[in-house]
Amino acid sequence: MSDFDLASYRFELPENQIAAYPRSDRTAARLMVVDKTQKIITHHTVADLPGLVTEPTLFVANNTKVFKARLNGYRPETGGKVEFFLLKRLHEKIWQGLMKTGRRIEPGFVFHIGDPNTPQFAQAKVIERIEDTSTGPQFIAEFSTDPVSADLGQVPLPPYILARRSGGEILPDEIDAYNTVYAKGTHATGSVAAPTAGRHFTQSLLGRLQQQGHTWAELTLHVGIGTFKPVSVADIRQHVMHPEYAELSWDVANLINTSKTIARPVCAIGTTSARTLEGVSAKTPRNRDHQNERVQPRQNQWVQPHQGDVNLFVYPGFQWQVVDQLWTNFHLPESTLLMMISSFIGDRHFTLDIYNQAVREGYQFFSYGDVMWIR
Repeated sequence: MSDFDLASYRFELPENQIAAYPRSDRTAARLMVVDKTQKIITHHTVADLPGLVTEPTLFVANNTKVFKARLNGYRPETGGKVEFFLLKRLHEKIWQGLMKTGRRIEPGFVFHIGDPNTPQFAQAKVIERIEDTSTGPQFIAEFSTDPVSADLGQVPLPPYILARRSGGEILPDEIDAYNTVYAKGTHATGSVAAPTAGRHFTQSLLGRLQQQGHTWAELTLHVGIGTFKPVSVADIRQHVMHPEYAELSWDVANLINTSKTIARPVCAIGTTSARTLEGVSAKTPRNRDHQNERVQPRQNQWVQPHQGDVNLFVYPGFQWQVVDQLWTNFHLPESTLLMMISSFIGDRHFTLDIYNQAVREGYQFFSYGDVMWIR
């Protein structure tokens, strides 16, 4: 099988190694350090990180904030279950999203959320159906009150976490546990899934890194529903990424360009940060060295400030321009994220060896799991 075959990204993962709950101490997570050049793997904890960074490094993290996007509602005439998954606010009380119910949904469909005898109640009416081949049909609904401001929703935990919990329980402080400690956002914008690699950092750990002379910078990529979309084509090159909104400021762009100019390593905290940096770099004007047939940054500009969508799909063969190191959780088999990791490491077979070793060593996987640092 080749690097472009979907089946090439399978590995066996015992269900008991899927982390179901967050650790109370974020830095207690296990840390696998991978030297991708020498193919050396060592085992540590996140708390060890300051002692493992050997040169001044620029860490770039995604500061998006997850909001309570999953609404559990019901049909008032039958009590039948209805789920509305918020994706985008269009107006004060009008949202676009995905729906689940036992019947076909058309404009005019009405559903309720919460007990009508309590303040946490809303009526909603579907006003438009939008066909979308990448996600399935989406719907625009008008609510009697803004469901996010009224705190009517639940934390949009991934299905693989809910499946490991009795009754799919949500913890009282789940929204704080699921978000990073540096998350920023408003009710109007945010993510439907967390950039979970950044969950391992605490303010104390950030302080220790900065005291050692390392630099911390933040960008924003609002993780969309495309993060849950599986690859369904046998040839991964045919997969289409869902666009996600990203922001990179002038200050952070300058930090990145300066770091690349002086050969200071740029470490992306999470695949969302890596996708943003490489996606923005792909949109940045470049010069071609015709003699050596290489593309070079124009006037030391690896990236420029950016506000807009990014939909970069990174798989083996991609030419990385910005990211020198990658800090990332362990991902699903056959996922676009695993394909990105394989591309960054530069060897699919070694990537799968790493994952198989993580399984043998008992690492915890996915959103609430352990972490890997590739350098």
